[in-house]
Amino acid sequence: MDEIWQRHKAFILQVVTGGIVLLIALVVMSNVFSGSSDDPAELQRVNKNNKDKLDKMVREKQAPSAASIAEQKRRADSAEAQIRSMASEVASLASGDAYVRENLTWIANVIGKGGAEVEAWMNLYKNLPQTCLSKVREEVRSALVGRSAQLGRDLDETMGLVQGYDDEDIPVALHGLAIVAEVVDRAFAVDVAGDGKKVVSAVADLRIQPRNALNPDLAWIYGFRVHVSFTGDPDAVTMLKRSFNSLDNRQRRMIVLEEQESLLRPRREEDEVKVQLQLMGLVHRGVNQ
Repeated sequence: MDEIWQRHKAFILQVVTGGIVLLIALVVMSNVFSGSSDDPAELQRVNKNNKDKLDKMVREKQAPSAASIAEQKRRADSAEAQIRSMASEVASLASGDAYVRENLTWIANVIGKGGAEVEAWMNLYKNLPQTCLSKVREEVRSALVGRSAQLGRDLDETMGLVQGYDDEDIPVALHGLAIVAEVVDRAFAVDVAGDGKKVVSAVADLRIQPRNALNPDLAWIYGFRVHVSFTGDPDAVTMLKRSFNSLDNRQRRMIVLEEQESLLRPRREEDEVKVQLQLMGLVHRGVNQ
């Protein structure tokens, strides 16, 4: 027996191993196919059920039609256009050189300059940002101080630029200068009765504050503040404040009134009020992301 084992050990092991594998396979197959039938009708019924289930899955997960895709795209484009339109009513949507050009154009329109001046200012900005800010500020100051003198009004000649700005903050300073020019121009235009009596007599306390994040979690929007005070007839001051909520202006944009800090009567014997306001300049980048 030992001699037979030694001589045929490899063959015997292969047979035993094969038998064990076959036995395991039979057990697995029995478990998998338990309850199945060799009846053709039963097999046909099972196959039909499986096909129906597959067809249902396909129907439920089928790709949208071309018309459906086109309609969804139309709705998405319409929603994006609406967001841009609403954002543009209170904030700038531009960035980079386009942002600078937008504000230089705004300033030029307020003080009666043309496209040639805007191009000259842009070229100066690209090479010497600080010099550009100084030059534009002087252009604004000259135009508005001259107008205030003609009308007999008082004006803060700093134009709100009471501090230094780094080169990277020059675009924001130009935006602030555009807002200052706009509100001063509006203030001088108010004449409630049309006889030069019910007017805004003074624009003072102009300060363009540095840029600051409105909320650390809102990286897509930032702003800066412009402080200003107006003195004049109560009706004229009220009319000026109401104009901030209007789109009927050169920029087709509202001036955001963040806060009214005070309202008082400088002299009791005079029928004038003084109001101090905190205005907000906004830049909205979410629509461009």
